[in-house]
Amino acid sequence: MKGNKEYRHEQNPEEKRFHDAVIDMGARHWSSVTLPLNDTGTAPSRYLEEDERVLVTNTIQWLGSPVGQNFLRDMGYVNKYEPDKE
Repeated sequence: MKGNKEYRHEQNPEEKRFHDAVIDMGARHWSSVTLPLNDTGTAPSRYLEEDERVLVTNTIQWLGSPVGQNFLRDMGYVNKYEPDKE
């Protein structure tokens, strides 16, 4: 699964990092996070469709963009990631 805005990754490495992290989570996790659970509370009530998965991926990727990073800073989150220490 990929997002549809990967062209931005070369000039925005933080966006790529957010994109890759949400891809690594996998579609099952996205469904569990974004949708109601089933009657037993053990799984999502359904799984995200392809267009919904792209939407989730792009939204998380946006948080890594300069605008998304400003949004997070305005909300009080501080980026402590240091790429050289990876």
